[in-house]
Amino acid sequence: MSTDRWTRFEEKRVRHFAALGFSAERISCELGHEFGRSRGAVVGFCSRKGIVLNGDGRADSPERVAARKARPKAQKAVRPWRPQKPYGPDQTDSLIAPTGPGISLLSAEADSCRFVLGDPKSLMVCGEKTAQGRSYCAFHGRACVGI
Repeated sequence: MSTDRWTRFEEKRVRHFAALGFSAERISCELGHEFGRSRGAVVGFCSRKGIVLNGDGRADSPERVAARKARPKAQKAVRPWRPQKPYGPDQTDSLIAPTGPGISLLSAEADSCRFVLGDPKSLMVCGEKTAQGRSYCAFHGRACVGI
């Protein structure tokens, strides 16, 4: 990486290559052998000096603009809405809160509810049985996740 200033000679070469339609990568390759300039350095230099890369900066021809506007736009695929699967085996709104002191997180089984009770530093969790593949029992699933 070169941290020194750009010379007038380098600026003339960049302007010449930009007028020929060279990309920043190609200009950096041309300058890189002699001056060690990277593509990012060329892009930054051209941006600061107002040099337009990849051509002379003219807009597309009216024919190309009209053809681009006439081209049909791709339709986004819309997936139909599906309701989420209910949380837990009991789907009534009258779920009863689990009673009990809870268990240590370290002693929780794969099918134990992992809802943290009280102080999170104590690592006490609910411990009730959960539905297959769930982290919370039906009550805490409804309370936390809302399903």
